[in-house]
Amino acid sequence: MENTHNFKKIDWPSSIQMEGISKKKLLNLFNQLLSMLSLEKAEYNKLYSQLHSLESDREMREQFVAALTHDLITPLTSAKLGAEVILRHPENTEYNQQVALKIIKSINRMDQMIKDLLDVNLINQGIGIELNMNYCILNDIVSSALGDIATNYPYRFLLEIPKEKITGFCNEESLRRLLENLINNAIKYGDNSKIITVRLNHSEELVQIIVHNWGNPILLEDMDDIYRPFVRKINGTSKDKKGWGVGLALVKGVVQAHGGNIKVESTSLEGTSFVVTLPRDSRPFQILH
Repeated sequence: MENTHNFKKIDWPSSIQMEGISKKKLLNLFNQLLSMLSLEKAEYNKLYSQLHSLESDREMREQFVAALTHDLITPLTSAKLGAEVILRHPENTEYNQQVALKIIKSINRMDQMIKDLLDVNLINQGIGIELNMNYCILNDIVSSALGDIATNYPYRFLLEIPKEKITGFCNEESLRRLLENLINNAIKYGDNSKIITVRLNHSEELVQIIVHNWGNPILLEDMDDIYRPFVRKINGTSKDKKGWGVGLALVKGVVQAHGGNIKVESTSLEGTSFVVTLPRDSRPFQILH
């Protein structure tokens, strides 16, 4: 049959011409097209990753605002109700003194929440927390921080501290906040049927604080994220736990402000340990804005 469409015959094994394009040039064009498609795919993947990250950040901020609102309403309501009681019964001075103490406690709680947020914001910006380092007794700080929490969780803790006095230069208030966050995390995410251990070790130049709990380990892929603000990924159960997601970010900021370091060891067989190592004298590291 006659070729009425005037198609050229292509002989692939030999060097060919196709509308003036050699086989070699055609292959080069094909390779360029593949490269362009690969670049477009890479750009698409990058864009998708950025959008996913923005969506995750938005969800985290929404969860944070909801948790913050809930936590602030509780002490604020308590303080408001207490003030109303005092106004209604000004003659009942003894009872009003007790109510006033509860109001102060609620206000202090809100004040601490705001301080935590401001400090985490400084940490997130890379500025660091302003701390004054003073003479302190580490035994007393650890014992006191644990004692305040242990009253609500009897028979839950094992405290291991040296009998001799361990002294140094640190910021006592921030170390208490550090301990409270680590201990509360151990309560929240650990196995509630097993003991939580709080241990204080020391050497001539360093002190080490360890908080250990049993339970599900922290997932390996989450290790890098647990210190990020507004992220709650401990033991892979973050969706089931209420909180702001600023506790460990604050802990790391306090550790850095003391010139120390923090690491986490977590396995199903050994449990989870947060290990904080600090110099006994942190005065060279104090930041004054």
